[in-house]
Amino acid sequence: MTARGHKASALADAIRVLHALRPETAEARAQMLRLLGVQGRGAVVPQAAQPTPARQAPTPTDTPRPKPPRRPSSKAPTKEATPAPPSRKALPATLETTSAPPTVAPPDWLYDIAAPAAPARVTPAYRKPIAPLLDPRRARSVLVAVLSRPTPAGPIDTRRLVSMVARRRPITTVPRHSRAKVSARVQLLLDQSPAMAPFALDAQALALQVPSVIGLGGVSVQYFGEHPIDGVLSADTGLPVPYRPPDAGVPVLVATVLADKAVPQRRQIAAWREMQHRLGQRAATLSLLVIGSDAAIAAAVKAGLTALPWDRSLTLQSLKQARALT
Repeated sequence: MTARGHKASALADAIRVLHALRPETAEARAQMLRLLGVQGRGAVVPQAAQPTPARQAPTPTDTPRPKPPRRPSSKAPTKEATPAPPSRKALPATLETTSAPPTVAPPDWLYDIAAPAAPARVTPAYRKPIAPLLDPRRARSVLVAVLSRPTPAGPIDTRRLVSMVARRRPITTVPRHSRAKVSARVQLLLDQSPAMAPFALDAQALALQVPSVIGLGGVSVQYFGEHPIDGVLSADTGLPVPYRPPDAGVPVLVATVLADKAVPQRRQIAAWREMQHRLGQRAATLSLLVIGSDAAIAAAVKAGLTALPWDRSLTLQSLKQARALT
């Protein structure tokens, strides 16, 4: 900025300050002009109703600043100025707040609001949780035994082999001892009839336990209403669709309920025997996990079905005895 432009800017600042503060005496006006760097530089200060004050000779304290600021402001310069008399108005050096922030009292209605009541303690419907049908400590081992099938994968049966040689029979296959092996695939059928409603949680647990033994990719879970021969429920619509048997050699595990009354019980057993016959034609086996009385399970076993009690009485020993009867 040129010297002429600087003088014009300083003169404009002086006019604004004098108009805002309106000093009462000529000394106060002269002191304001010295603070703004206008007095003593030859600048002419216009006045509204007062004559132009006489030019004062510069004093040692009024020495000009060595280098004027690029844009003077209305704030006091960093150089300490001569304090003004207490009775005269002076330009404040800094903005100071003398009043404390107001305090707002809370409204009266806040004290009239009652605290919300604590929620009532929720008690379960039963004092003790319902225990699952299978004992969790041996559920996996029982399911492994249920899903295992004897296969000729054991050591060579030397007794049978010697007998075949002594009788001069042709040895087409080497006889071996049978060994239980868990099937790589299984079809799981879960009963969804009204009689199975109290055991819905056990059916869901079984649908998770079987894949943990076989693997997720080897289990096909399907649901039926009365009997799989009448159709299974579609996973998309929930409507009955025709039942499709598994591939050859794939075992079928069914979780169902047997009625205690004689007439519906005989009807159920006859339907399961028919399904066992159809699966036998495809070299597949049928195992039933039955919820029912001992008499109903005994009637199913007597009819030639592999019916196992779906409760805590099912152990490895009872499983071997049930398979020995079929």
